[in-house]
This record gives sequence, C-alpha cells and structure tokens, in this order.
Amino acid sequence: MPVMTILNAPGPLPLKATFQAPTDGPVTVAVSGSAYTATAGRWVGVQVLFDRGIAGNCTVYCTAANSHQTLIPALLSTTVPGSGTQAVVLMAATPDTQSDANDFYQVTLLY
Repeated sequence: MPVMTILNAPGPLPLKATFQAPTDGPVTVAVSGSAYTATAGRWVGVQVLFDRGIAGNCTVYCTAANSHQTLIPALLSTTVPGSGTQAVVLMAATPDTQSDANDFYQVTLLY
C-alpha cells in the first residue's frame, strides 16, 4: 500500500498543509501528535479536517495540567473528492486543548 506524508510539523495549532492527491476515492489517514491543557482532568485532541469536512479526531485524557501528552494515534477513513490540490487542517478538538512549538504533528495518507 503506497503512503504519502502530508504534514510533519511542530505546533502550535491550527496547522494546514496542501498536497497533490495521488488518487481519488476512499483513503486512510494516519494522524498523530501531542497537546496539553492548563487544567488537569480534561480531554485534549486534534480535529482533522480534510477538504473542509471533518475526518475525525485524535484525542487523549490529561490527568495532569501543563504536561504535554501524546495523542492516541488515529486511522481515519475519508474520501479524496478528486485529483489535484487538496488540503488537510489540524485544529484543537476541545476548548481545553493547547499546543505550542513543543508539540509535533504528523499526517500520512495511505491509498
């Protein structure tokens, strides 16, 4: 199965990457990263938008405040609407999600 790295970058969120779609139709997107919250006991995460539609979330529960946590990697199914330039956006999934240059994100397309 061919793969294509779409985004490999530090925070802060939001992040946007454009790429030339190698195919059209169903694909899987692998997403990973990290984030933190200023308040203990909160969910944090990244919402993945693929061509303006929400593909899914990559989240984790933070038991400690101000501690960068690894988000649980996610494999998301979505559809590339056609060949040509496409975009993926990573944004905070919850109001408590914070990120900075110490957080790192990767999005990989499997097709």
